[in-house]
Amino acid sequence: MNTHTRVFSIGVPIAIAVALLGGTLFASGLMNGTKNNDGSAEAEVGSHCPPSSLEGVALSPDWKVKQPSALPEGYELQAAIDNRPSHVELLYADHPLCGPSSEFDYYGNQLKIHVIKPEEPLDPQKYQQERLDYATNPESDIVAKVQPVDVNGYKGTGWEPYDAESIVRLNGTIIHREPFHGQAVLGFYNNDDNIEYVLFANDNQSLSDLLAIARSIK
Repeated sequence: MNTHTRVFSIGVPIAIAVALLGGTLFASGLMNGTKNNDGSAEAEVGSHCPPSSLEGVALSPDWKVKQPSALPEGYELQAAIDNRPSHVELLYADHPLCGPSSEFDYYGNQLKIHVIKPEEPLDPQKYQQERLDYATNPESDIVAKVQPVDVNGYKGTGWEPYDAESIVRLNGTIIHREPFHGQAVLGFYNNDDNIEYVLFANDNQSLSDLLAIARSIK
């Protein structure tokens, strides 16, 4: 994997890097190497346990949230987080995400699938191309190599895991630097259902692993 460098300067506004995998979601957490690399601001460590099935999520009748049939060995749906009105998070793991004191582990080794319903139907070709174009924009803050993907005929984008270095400067002087590891991510738009799925890999999965999971969402 290639090593990239991200530079952040204190005192200079840092534009939120919308990854354009998730349209209105997935801002700087996707790309900047922070532990919360799923882009969500709603779930917090230590919060009470969310429902462990979609039955506990209040979905409107026009939602068609589909789950994958091909998961890593031992993985099951452990949490379904309702970020209404148009966003549900599905968390899969081979271990419980809630501890004895009902504290919720949101940041552990797990597979996350964000399910987003756009307000209006998207153009599939434009959906994919905008994300590819954004990834090559020098101002996008994206360090992963974004590539086009096909999921059962639905268009999307994704990237392999990558290594990078975070550098913080103060008035041009480096005051902190540390390596970080970015996980594989895949997003695609099901234009038949008007639903976007964005998959965030666990610590060991590649983009091809995510593709196999995504293609089992039917």
